[in-house]
Amino acid sequence: DSITTGQPLVTLKAAMTLDGKIATRSGDSKWISCEQSRRLVHRTRTNVDAVMVGIGTVAADDPQLNVRFGSKSARDPLRIVVDSSLRIKQASKLLQPGLIGGTLIVCGTEAAASVKAEKLRKRGAEVIGCRMRGGRIDLAVLMRVLGSRGIAHIMLEGGATLIGDALRAGIVDRVMFFYAPKILGSSDALGMAAGRGPAAIAGCMHLKDMHVRTIGCDILVEGRVHYGD
Repeated sequence: DSITTGQPLVTLKAAMTLDGKIATRSGDSKWISCEQSRRLVHRTRTNVDAVMVGIGTVAADDPQLNVRFGSKSARDPLRIVVDSSLRIKQASKLLQPGLIGGTLIVCGTEAAASVKAEKLRKRGAEVIGCRMRGGRIDLAVLMRVLGSRGIAHIMLEGGATLIGDALRAGIVDRVMFFYAPKILGSSDALGMAAGRGPAAIAGCMHLKDMHVRTIGCDILVEGRVHYGD
């Protein structure tokens, strides 16, 4: 856990159809999961230090990443956007009054020194630079940076690109997979994780301590991610 490793515990949350799709071919994903599942996600957000998404999710969904169900006194988590080249638009909800003060944008070190980065800081967002690997933010390095700031638990709610990167970087500790009783039945719908995977089944990650339960009409699969044999 974060106390022994100095790095945040990362819980990956994803909502998908029974055939493992998180969005249609046009990018539509509202709403795959039922209202009860979405309420549970909001309750879970109150118990984490930060929610993390990639710039693709911000561009496609324009999320608020705050707590909108439950107690009015519920604490909003820090909102982290992984945006290597600082593509976030000024009109994004995360950059509006009431949200921007709790938004942390992680970009490459070069972008962090740009005029746009300075403008975002003046508006109230926090922008930090992070080492990149292969043109993408090095998530393993980022976890060390976030851990040094006292962030102990992150809920990763990204899209396929960030999810794929996070799994390959080995930073995901737990999963919350919501399966809706829906089938898209197409190869051009968006799968949960993008990028190159293992060539053999032996290279799969495994879930340990797995629990399965129903939330409304959805099936929730939870477990701890085990890397290796």
